Amino acid sequence: MLFWHKIMDDGCEIAVWKIEESVDEILTLFSKKQAKKYAKEIERFQFPKRKLEFLISRLLLNIITNSEKTVTYNKSGRPFLTDESCEISISHTQNYVAVAAHSSHRVGIDIEVRRDKAARLKNKFMSQTELDSIVDDAQEHILLHWSAKETMFKLMDEQSVDFIDHLHILPFSCDFDGGEFYCHETRTEQEQSFNLKFLMFDDFVMVWGTSSLS
Repeated sequence: MLFWHKIMDDGCEIAVWKIEESVDEILTLFSKKQAKKYAKEIERFQFPKRKLEFLISRLLLNIITNSEKTVTYNKSGRPFLTDESCEISISHTQNYVAVAAHSSHRVGIDIEVRRDKAARLKNKFMSQTELDSIVDDAQEHILLHWSAKETMFKLMDEQSVDFIDHLHILPFSCDFDGGEFYCHETRTEQEQSFNLKFLMFDDFVMVWGTSSLS
């Protein structure tokens, strides 16, 4: 079911779907033409979960754009619309799929289910400075760091990015009502800065942001 749909203050339109349906049930929500096309495309996926993530991301794009769009991917794996009508980003975690779109800026979004996996792996993606900034609500705070770096990676659209050495997050408050934080990268000559936003839901966290198109 459509779980959440909103146009944000920064111009991003975001839609989140909670997966409660079967593949066949989701296919009925497309036009006959699209359903036939996607039924063929998802044959390449072995697991129903992957089929559902693919289908629901396309369904959310239909909802956001109010039309039927075709998605393709560049060499780095970043999705884009063939008609270039807007920039898009896709994320999924367990039983949720999220799509973000922006009419004029590159957009990145990441959703992560609230669990302790990121906390257990924190030394693999957080610098010592970032680790030292964690005080209260450590598990959620660390999870937001991971989700932020995933979002930055999508916005950069670069290869060979080291999450510790190239992606840097300034200290921020882990507010359960949501908020924003500032980040920068040292992977490219431009050394871009990002102002990312986040929201926290009962089951997952969501981070998104935009950057100027290069």
